[in-house]
Amino acid sequence: MIDELAELIKSFPGASNQTCCFNHVINLVARTVIRQFDILKSQADGALDEAEQELRDLAEGIDIEELVTAGEQNVEQGDEDDEANKEGWIDEQVAMNEAEREELDVSV
Repeated sequence: MIDELAELIKSFPGASNQTCCFNHVINLVARTVIRQFDILKSQADGALDEAEQELRDLAEGIDIEELVTAGEQNVEQGDEDDEANKEGWIDEQVAMNEAEREELDVSV
């Protein structure tokens, strides 16, 4: 197109006026930068295996930590909460006044 314009329009400077598409240049730069982080196909399985093993090592014992933390929280709450909250059940009637209990009994 630049060559054709230079022939058609005598005042057109030709190749010195040629510019590359800015979006294309940005795309090329981005691909070059991202390519630095690519894993070679021959090394991909090994890298994934290493990452999976690291994740498994990090997750090891997490269930035990959660149980210990839950146990510590129960100890901090005291015996009163343990009586009211056996096996995850909470007696909501304890917090109700007499009128609310009577209304509940009628509705049930």
